[in-house]
Amino acid sequence: MKKYWVMKTFPEWWVTFQRESIMGIDEEGLDVDYSGLSQKGIEQLLAATNNKFGEYQNRVFRQFCSWMQVDDYAIIGTGQTTTFNISGIVRVVGRYQFKKALEPRHVRRVEILKVFPRPRPMLRFISAQRLELIDEADFHESIVSLLQDMPDMERQSTSVERIRRVGRAQMLAHDATK
Repeated sequence: MKKYWVMKTFPEWWVTFQRESIMGIDEEGLDVDYSGLSQKGIEQLLAATNNKFGEYQNRVFRQFCSWMQVDDYAIIGTGQTTTFNISGIVRVVGRYQFKKALEPRHVRRVEILKVFPRPRPMLRFISAQRLELIDEADFHESIVSLLQDMPDMERQSTSVERIRRVGRAQMLAHDATK
């Protein structure tokens, strides 16, 4: 069953997400593939005092690595603790992977569906943490509110661009029949 997520990340990670077609998380002290850890391995990680990996981080990693699935959708936001600026919308297209050479290192492949060149504040997710599961209605209401808040000029340019693309396609199809 398709799920919907909200992820808050760093602005520089959002740039990486776009460049690499990924979304990801990371935590100091978790230097291995999370999906390969046994329950005992997770308990040892939680008990270690030389890292910041606690119960909250374990839940986030469990959600990202196990609960999130291919074809889920995520609203990506950037900002500090008290802000959520929607930066993009993605669809998950890959399974969890540990990529030691990337930052963040714990990633999933995604299809970037929408990038907001100027991130927009979204108050409904202001208290969102790193990764949260939301219901389908909340996801759809968020999209509708974005469309309602879109400036008229941007809405018009989107419509004009769509018309131009359709018009070009029709002209090419017409020319091909001659």
